[in-house]
Amino acid sequence: MILYILCSTPCAIKCDGKYLGCVGDDYGILETDECYLEFIPLDNSYLQTGLLIRGKPVRRGDVAVYDLDGGYLVAPSFSRKLVTDYRLIGKAAIPFSRGKVIAALESENGIKLSVYTEKSFARENLPFPADSVKFDRVAGGGKEYLIAYVTGRRTAVFGFEISDDVVLRFKNACDSYSFVNGNLALTELKGDVMLHTVTSVWRFGNTVDCVKFDIKARRAAYSLPEKLIPIAFFEQILIGGDPSDFLSPRLKARAAEAADFIGEFSAVLPPPHFKSDKSAMLLCTDRVRYAETDVVGGAIDGIRLSD
Repeated sequence: MILYILCSTPCAIKCDGKYLGCVGDDYGILETDECYLEFIPLDNSYLQTGLLIRGKPVRRGDVAVYDLDGGYLVAPSFSRKLVTDYRLIGKAAIPFSRGKVIAALESENGIKLSVYTEKSFARENLPFPADSVKFDRVAGGGKEYLIAYVTGRRTAVFGFEISDDVVLRFKNACDSYSFVNGNLALTELKGDVMLHTVTSVWRFGNTVDCVKFDIKARRAAYSLPEKLIPIAFFEQILIGGDPSDFLSPRLKARAAEAADFIGEFSAVLPPPHFKSDKSAMLLCTDRVRYAETDVVGGAIDGIRLSD
């Protein structure tokens, strides 16, 4: 059987104890019917994992398996090692109308973000390492919020409503952030085909609302090689963008219907070698779907979905 191996965390692969190579966002391909696979993260802060192949592969905890109708996609994920030594990354005491709020980011058996008031307490366990933290108070619509910016490789932003209870109301990741007219602006740099920059602006008032959402590409759709057009089209759908530029005049008027027609998916991948190179592989919660496209004159003129 043919196995495709995909992992967002770069790792080394061993098959029955023999080193085969490393994989990351690009596929690793292996043909086998029975073996024991070991996945060893290159980042030493993660624990390794493995999968026994004996007949049809079966999902095992932190190793997901998807039937590709001609092979299998194996996607390991990794747990972080527990760090027993205590380290205080950052702490602040911030005055609110209801009294002082204590916030702390600590490292001990993982990274923990804690928020305390006299009457309530909330904690978030973070699945990534952190180097620093900054805290802010934001008020609007008669409510008050504690904003925590936790910075590691990227920045994770948490917003806690401070009332009788401490309640997490907002969580998002970004590459940079700022305040614009009292609102929180987040910028994400996507590593997709079109090299998108996604900017969102959030207002913390009676509720937390997105008041502006903007997507810009650093590449033009017409500049793409034909084989990348389907991948770029589905990535555009995935981030909530307008797919009109990828569609033929016949389909452009129906661009707003594309997301509902395609349905929910979490990632877009190139098809395996035994599927048409005109298709894209859409990764869903517990399965994959194939979307075959007709590209005419550099634009998509037809889409067919299958499981």
